[in-house]
Amino acid sequence: MDELETQIRMVVQIARCIHLKRVLTNTNPDPHVNFWRLMHGTLLDLSVLEWTKIFGSNAEPTHWKGMISDHAKFKNELLKCVGCTESEWSNYWDEMKGYRDEYVAHHSASPTKNQYPTLEWAMKSC
Repeated sequence: MDELETQIRMVVQIARCIHLKRVLTNTNPDPHVNFWRLMHGTLLDLSVLEWTKIFGSNAEPTHWKGMISDHAKFKNELLKCVGCTESEWSNYWDEMKGYRDEYVAHHSASPTKNQYPTLEWAMKSC
């Protein structure tokens, strides 16, 4: 039960951050005040960081594979919920994990790209 509660708290945190980022973006998509720019970035970073705790590396103690016995069934249902193919999911996973690795959790002296991941599939997967 503790593992399930941890997963639920993480999913709620992801959803809360994504929703708040959406509200801020709808209110002011390109803020000129540094505080609001910082809020946009922080919400993105936290969303990606928390998402990769559940969907990132299999070695994460909170990865979904540690909670689910039928991995193939869960993955198929996940892809249906998100509305993507296995290949598209893999590309999205690379994008999210790459952003986390290069900008959020670690420092990359020469990042491979300067793109921000979208959070639509992160929200749907949660």
